[in-house]
Amino acid sequence: PAALLVVSDYQELPPRHRLGVLRFLLHGQSPEGEQWGLASAGDYGLEVVELELSQYATPQAQRILVIAMVRSDRGGQQAAQRVVGIVRHLAGAAPSKSLHDM
Repeated sequence: PAALLVVSDYQELPPRHRLGVLRFLLHGQSPEGEQWGLASAGDYGLEVVELELSQYATPQAQRILVIAMVRSDRGGQQAAQRVVGIVRHLAGAAPSKSLHDM
């Protein structure tokens, strides 16, 4: 009923390509035009947060994406927002993006 996905090599992408890659993950299509992006899982609330691991007081300077998905009968969008809130709290004040901001 829920998934927490971590995209760990996000910082390896050139900054100008990051938003395009995120949109592709969320709204991507197969070569045949079939929707398969994470947002096509209609019964799930979805939230995305971008984190700088250095905010964890670790020696890593890595930037990651964390994607929270929660099935609608288990809290949906509100639950996904709470999961992202917990992740942000753990990481400190990191910028967040909602599916609706894409």
